[in-house]
Amino acid sequence: MEFPDFLAGYVRIQVSGDACERFFNLCAYHRLKLWRLLPEAEAYTACISVRDFRKLKTLVKKSHVRLRITERHGLPFFIRKYRRRRLWVLGFLAAVWLLLWLGAHVWRITLNGNMRQTSPVLYNWLQENGIYYGMRKSEVDCERLSAALRNAFPDFSWVSATLHGTQLSIQVREGSFSEETEPKEANVPSSLAAAQSGIIESIYVRSGRALVAAGDEVEKGQLLVSGVLLITDDGGTVVNRQKVRADADVMIRSRIPYHEEQAITFSEKKYTGKQANRVLLQILGADFALPIRKPSWECSDTLSKLCQLRLFDAFYLPVCWQQITVREYENLEICHTKEEILSILNSNLQYFMKNLEEKGVQIFENNVKIEWTETSAIASGVLTVGTPETVRTEITDGEEELSGNEYD
Repeated sequence: MEFPDFLAGYVRIQVSGDACERFFNLCAYHRLKLWRLLPEAEAYTACISVRDFRKLKTLVKKSHVRLRITERHGLPFFIRKYRRRRLWVLGFLAAVWLLLWLGAHVWRITLNGNMRQTSPVLYNWLQENGIYYGMRKSEVDCERLSAALRNAFPDFSWVSATLHGTQLSIQVREGSFSEETEPKEANVPSSLAAAQSGIIESIYVRSGRALVAAGDEVEKGQLLVSGVLLITDDGGTVVNRQKVRADADVMIRSRIPYHEEQAITFSEKKYTGKQANRVLLQILGADFALPIRKPSWECSDTLSKLCQLRLFDAFYLPVCWQQITVREYENLEICHTKEEILSILNSNLQYFMKNLEEKGVQIFENNVKIEWTETSAIASGVLTVGTPETVRTEITDGEEELSGNEYD
């Protein structure tokens, strides 16, 4: 049975006699649909729509079979059965219409995979671009939405928008297409420049021409390895120039300032055990809450949990309730010991240095010292580091004329 059969109504019939096979052949010849055909003692039972049932009178006479209705199903029989309960029937029809209307709108928007771009930023962008809570599903173009998100946020390497039920799911992947674009740029001639100011700690050139040597002081943006190779004759005269893609390992020594202050005394929350609960109901974006007396606590924090009603896996409804809990606490002043402060400052410094090393930065010297004041301890100083960062630049006409300052 399909949904159209339910709307039109159908009956279950019992066919008996000596020519049942002829009756079924006549039904097939006249293209009358029968389903759930089953043998039953000396008869057969089957389902047929009301429209096709009205065409069986002639076929019954031709095949000399006996026909009897055993069951009635579908919307017409349902309405006839409850015709005296009109309000009940109208309420049922209104509920069906309401479900169809709710199913044609978006009542939930989810974001997954975003780390650099926060969810409030993305939700604001969606609102400004016509994607909002309660919009019609027919107005959502998932392909166009995915393309617009990639254009608006270049750090998104992949975006997928899908509609399932009343939920719009947006999944993103942050990153770059370096793996895809690198082969296209592999043969483009270019040079390498300093990403920051400092002193050259080491330089190893695989392709190109070195313009600096270890120990040289460089400025940010200064060319380190040229992508122009000079071809000379036996006398050292430049006879030709060849452009290549510069490639080198360059370590630049520089200094990074470090500063952190840790207070000797700090405040710690101690909950008293008193709390107040409240439930906020939200229907179609409108908030409904019972008026309650707010607690007159001097210090408190609020916890909330939002839940949304749904009928099926992804059929969310525009009905939400928020459980709000307000808890009272007291601020206690606690003093760190000297050993605790030293441990905190040292662990924070180690964490900072570990993050640098994970980025490929080498730490040569640690000149961070701790100074004490009446209210805090201050860790300050500089870290001497080596940074393997260079910037790729295009080859300029002036660079092609460089012939000196070359180190092999």
